[in-house]
Amino acid sequence: MTVRTRTEASISARSSHRYTRPSWDCAACGEPWPCAPARAELIDQYAQAKLSLAIHLGSVLVEAIDDFVGRPGPVPDLYSRILGWIHAERFD
Repeated sequence: MTVRTRTEASISARSSHRYTRPSWDCAACGEPWPCAPARAELIDQYAQAKLSLAIHLGSVLVEAIDDFVGRPGPVPDLYSRILGWIHAERFD
């Protein structure tokens, strides 16, 4: 049985561009998540709640870090990939 976190369930309910674990690649296009379509959907979904987007992605970041801890091989820059991109985005 696969156990899904609340964060994972909320993303998958809204978009086909959701992450898959433990790779953290997009289920729809295979790109590192959040892919461009996922980012656009997140910006649209949280347009009126920028702080909520940061909190949401922060919790996703913690889940990704948990998945990569102890795995062999290089660890991707998860902060830039999952959370850091929102600083450069405009929500106007």
